[in-house]
Amino acid sequence: MRPGHGGGSIMSMIRGIMLVAVAALSISAARADIPKAPPLAPQPVMLPPAPLLTKPAPPLPPVPKVRAKPISQPGSWFSSDDYPAVALRMGVSGLVNFRLYIDPAGKVSHCQIVTSSNFEILDNAVCDLVQRRAQFSPAHDAKGRPVADVWSSRFFWKLPEAGNRPLLEMDASYLLSIDQIGAVQHCALVFRNPPSPADDFSCPNFDNMPRLAGLEMRNYGSQPLIDVQMTIANAFSEAARDRAMQPVLGFEQRSLLVFAMEMDPTGTITKCSLTQQRGSASLARDVCRESFLYRTFAPVRTLDGPPVSTRFWYVERILRKLP
Repeated sequence: MRPGHGGGSIMSMIRGIMLVAVAALSISAARADIPKAPPLAPQPVMLPPAPLLTKPAPPLPPVPKVRAKPISQPGSWFSSDDYPAVALRMGVSGLVNFRLYIDPAGKVSHCQIVTSSNFEILDNAVCDLVQRRAQFSPAHDAKGRPVADVWSSRFFWKLPEAGNRPLLEMDASYLLSIDQIGAVQHCALVFRNPPSPADDFSCPNFDNMPRLAGLEMRNYGSQPLIDVQMTIANAFSEAARDRAMQPVLGFEQRSLLVFAMEMDPTGTITKCSLTQQRGSASLARDVCRESFLYRTFAPVRTLDGPPVSTRFWYVERILRKLP
């Protein structure tokens, strides 16, 4: 083989390899210049809407001539066994204001939380219990036909204490402003001796007081608002009982209720009876069944320690403020 011919072949091979490499680089650069498609956005997952804990409240029905009334005592709708277990473990308590919508048959058709306890566990438990246990005598219109009505109240979820609270000798006074239809528009605590514990309510609940009772309290009258005073007392002696019934300057007595009670050594109220009553029958109420009878307090003990039976009186008066 001639030297000149062999050198030309080698150079031809080198040029071929270089052309192939350049072509490969050009293809790679061209591929790099091709714009990439944007990444596909993930499709949103459609979740079902969260269920409402309570349905929206229906509109308030017209005020009937005869209001719906609980058939059983509202206090019997709740017991210490009903305290929600989760709330009990977490140590939460609170006051729940609620409104019940009563259908023409006297059944609870809806429960509305008016003021929350700040804990839905407690709010929902109240509505669940009243819807299962509350029964009402139906409301009626002016023609005697059953109609719908509303009924409002409140319940305080209170954590159980280590022992029952003692029954103390006390007296308190509340000032009520009553309008021309017999509704309490304002209530304020005037005094309480001894002072009320922090978890007691400042004023009783008058939402469901019959309008006739309110009119009797204010002795009817034409003024837009008339002030009356409600005084209550637990008296452990006849002298304290008599002091609770003394006249109050500037007021006339519209109602007087005096109940005599006995508490056994276990702290249970075993006897309760009305011993005095003054004023309209519309202002008489069964304090025994509503607040005291068979309720248990801390037993009364002697100086030496053993529990004993005791007798006391509950006095409640309504006094109208004179002009």
